Amino acid sequence: LSRIHRTLQELVGFSCPASQQATLIDIHAAINDALNIAKYYKRWKGKEVNTVFAEDMKAVRTIYDQLVQVVLNLVLNALDATEEGAGITVTTSIEKSDTGEAIVAVSIADEGHGIPQEAHDQIFEPYFTTKATGTGLGLFVCRQLAQQELKGSIDLVRSDSFGTEFRIWIPLTR
Repeated sequence: LSRIHRTLQELVGFSCPASQQATLIDIHAAINDALNIAKYYKRWKGKEVNTVFAEDMKAVRTIYDQLVQVVLNLVLNALDATEEGAGITVTTSIEKSDTGEAIVAVSIADEGHGIPQEAHDQIFEPYFTTKATGTGLGLFVCRQLAQQELKGSIDLVRSDSFGTEFRIWIPLTR
């Protein structure tokens, strides 16, 4: 009963209307919420999902629900790309942008099959997919949310036969 109650609370929380208001948020709480939702996805079984969070992380002014949505989509894509026994790692760090601005980096890396090299330039385009049943909107929506709502960006860092890594960049102050 406790597990069912917790599951219902998580689903009710996720189904609430998304706030469009930027507030100071705990970025690790948003990532954990995304992972708690993803664990109900059928492809979670047999995967090892790890988090490596920066200890000195400060509160970030951004839209909590939109960040959860972006992380959730990237984690679900990673689950789709990995076989049973493979791992997914979500890390956070504070880095400097090219302009010297402090930014938060959220990385989602998997040990999956990778994205074909010829598709790298197209993955953020609407309706482009490498999946047999995909809509081609997931990464497009992630990029739109990252740029417009989170005031940051999202990039494909690497993808080869050993796995794929995406990184979300969010300004630490805005």
